[in-house]
Amino acid sequence: MNWGWKITAVYVTFVIGILTLVFKARSERVDLVSTDYYAQELAYSQRLEAQRNTATLSAVPYAVLNDDGVDIMLPSECFAATELKLHVYCPSNAAHDRNYTLEPKPQQQLSTSEWMNGIYILKWSFRIDDKNYYYEQAIDKK
Repeated sequence: MNWGWKITAVYVTFVIGILTLVFKARSERVDLVSTDYYAQELAYSQRLEAQRNTATLSAVPYAVLNDDGVDIMLPSECFAATELKLHVYCPSNAAHDRNYTLEPKPQQQLSTSEWMNGIYILKWSFRIDDKNYYYEQAIDKK
């Protein structure tokens, strides 16, 4: 085998390797943070204002993960809330995201039987007397 065939073999191997990488990269699933990322970015200043409003509450909403599910605890100001929503965001897979509409009561429980193991970010949004409120908490379901 002379040098011409060896160079051709190296070149063909390189091209096959690059094409393999391209096809593997195209088949890899990539989830964005959200499908309406740009619209959310435009409303970012409103979210910051809602977070500042949440800091003025006597306590923030929080969740405790246990064997039965997630216990949701709300501060007393939330009893007058309207549009009390909880978005459960799974950073690793958008198919595992969940949306809940919560009742304005001190404690409630959500089932986590359909949730996969992993990290979830709980995003609370609610409205009290024409003010928007927003809070996030991360939990780890094992």
